[in-house]
Amino acid sequence: MNISVQENNGLKIIKFEGEFSVFFQDEIESSIDKNIKDIAPEKFILDLSDVNYLDSSGISMIVISAQKIKGKVNLAGCQPNVKYVLELAEIGEIVNYYDSIEEAIEQLSS
Repeated sequence: MNISVQENNGLKIIKFEGEFSVFFQDEIESSIDKNIKDIAPEKFILDLSDVNYLDSSGISMIVISAQKIKGKVNLAGCQPNVKYVLELAEIGEIVNYYDSIEEAIEQLSS
């Protein structure tokens, strides 16, 4: 799992590469927790464009993130298999989906 953080137009973007799963849970949770402090929900994006696998622990981490920020989690660039798993989990009420990181930046910067 590779994790990088960047800022763009006042948005904090956490990019994940690899598996969003129980095997990397501590690393993922630590990165999210460190970067969501003192930030408005609409200024926080999880870039999942290079995530090729997501399990129930990954879903749980997204749900917990929504609870911590007291708002919707912005997910960008989900691969079809990852988005399918998220849709099966029926967490649409706590996430905003964007087809790409560029779309998320454009929509959330305005």
